[in-house]
Amino acid sequence: MDPWFSAINGRDYEAVVEMAPKHAKAQDRYGETGLMIAAREGDLRLAEALHSIENSMRNNEGETALLVATKLDRPEIVKLLAPSEGRHKLPNGSPAIHVAVDNDATRSLEVLLPYQEGEVDAQGYTPLAYACFLGKPDIVDLILLKGKLKKKDLLDSATSAAETGGHPDIANYLRNYKADRKTAGLCADFVRKTGKGPGTNIADDVKKDDELDRIQVLMAELAEKERKLAAMSRENELLANKLSKAREQPRETHVAVRTRQVEAADPAPLGAGLNYTRMKEDFERDCDGNTPLMLAVEQGDVEAAKPLIQTQAKHKNIYGTTALMLAAAHNHVELVKLLIPMEAGMRANSGTTALMKAAHNGHLEVCKLLLEKEAGLTRRDGWTALMSAAANNRCDVIQLLLSTEQRMATHDGTTALHKAVVHGFPDAVRLLAPAEHECRLRNGSTAFYMVNREKNREIYDILSEYNK
Repeated sequence: MDPWFSAINGRDYEAVVEMAPKHAKAQDRYGETGLMIAAREGDLRLAEALHSIENSMRNNEGETALLVATKLDRPEIVKLLAPSEGRHKLPNGSPAIHVAVDNDATRSLEVLLPYQEGEVDAQGYTPLAYACFLGKPDIVDLILLKGKLKKKDLLDSATSAAETGGHPDIANYLRNYKADRKTAGLCADFVRKTGKGPGTNIADDVKKDDELDRIQVLMAELAEKERKLAAMSRENELLANKLSKAREQPRETHVAVRTRQVEAADPAPLGAGLNYTRMKEDFERDCDGNTPLMLAVEQGDVEAAKPLIQTQAKHKNIYGTTALMLAAAHNHVELVKLLIPMEAGMRANSGTTALMKAAHNGHLEVCKLLLEKEAGLTRRDGWTALMSAAANNRCDVIQLLLSTEQRMATHDGTTALHKAVVHGFPDAVRLLAPAEHECRLRNGSTAFYMVNREKNREIYDILSEYNK
């Protein structure tokens, strides 16, 4: 190892002071200086020895020592470096205080407030507005309690940011705060009372990320289910009225009301102004709306499914799931082949396709069969089959889908590479990086800026090759 960095990493302070005139400002292969290493490790003595010589330098990620210290919540280092490095931002336009908000670095945030409370990022968000956009009530409380800028226009922009980020509870709190600060209480308490917690973003841990995906899908499915139930209720009321009228007719009529079905023994009109609409379903559904075909497909029973396809294909259950989606999810290749002509391209209530189901589970042969019909289709939020593969480290499927779905993004800018980085899959990152390393989230972050070098050294090394 280089003698300079040997002294740095070995905390040989006397050697560092002696070698500094000649070796200071040297950078390792990650672009890190001695001061950045001190910031990363929280070594105040080393930082004090080097900050006057190495301040304002950047590593391969575009970070200064202050930005590194802020991300890792090293308040003593932040206090030392804020006066000299506070003007520097990340390449995505984020000042150090926004980095503190992003990483819940509350101690560093408090240190930075006197220096950067009025700074804005590339989206025009102040630290308060950014915390509201991300749905972080504890950070909102800290800024409101410790900050000095509480002008009406700043509170208005923060309220708007909370609404844009999907956090109406925080927006309502800010309205109360603006009306009467003394009685508003704490934002975190207000959010807890309303039964809502802080939101998640792409840089959150994997568990929260997965939970958000599931919640979004379930909310969409619930809305669709409620819509269908309302429609069925109206339809049942109509059928009941028709049945009542039919009973009043002089000629003898058999009226059978089954699942969404009206059947007349005599097809002739039963009376003036009475029209019948046939809505036949000659099969029973289970409580989730699954048809006999769906149940046979789920079990992989080809022989039972074959005679049902002609009459029951293209139906959905209450979640919008089709028989093809079930076959794809369970890797029933023969059933997929039989169902593709009838159901390819159909979507569940959330927008999920059969290809996404297969990609999620790594069913390569099924993905090949569905590729022509469903590649490029997205969920309501912009999610793709490639993202499903990346989030689950399905490298064979990633290779298959890459040419048709690369660089596609969700509404917040998330790409398949971002998902692979968040979930910590270096093999998937290696496949996706050539095409997507420049893609940015809405907040301006590339996948490289999301990597925690200490936890994901292999991924960091892969992406650093594209950020030299």
